[in-house]
Amino acid sequence: MKFVIAKSAQKVHDKASVLVVETPTRLREYVGKLQLLIPPHQLDDKGLESLPHITVMYGLHSGSLKRVIELVGVLYGHLFPLYIHVGSIEYFDKDDCTVCYLEVKSNCLQLLFKMIKKHIPNSWEYENYTPHMT
Repeated sequence: MKFVIAKSAQKVHDKASVLVVETPTRLREYVGKLQLLIPPHQLDDKGLESLPHITVMYGLHSGSLKRVIELVGVLYGHLFPLYIHVGSIEYFDKDDCTVCYLEVKSNCLQLLFKMIKKHIPNSWEYENYTPHMT
């Protein structure tokens, strides 16, 4: 697995960077098969996620890329190999749609999230971090 920092299409207070974990090919293929089970008439205009991923942190402030890379480097021995357990299919309501996701359990992702939240400027707005794959 590899980490990817991307600009989000939805800006949150001009802080739109997201740290995600790109999932292995076999897991992406599995998600693709699950996506085929969703009837097309139940999809909104955005459709299906084209690159299944696990979000580690949403709302990283601009200019924090170097600090994130440094932090991942410091934590490398504690994070890798990055083990995840994929659980059940769940969903949550967001804005005007329902998001379907796979539950993910990972002590490594929880550690990474806590360290980023504590040490990297961000606009995280939720009480808890619940790793999941969309």
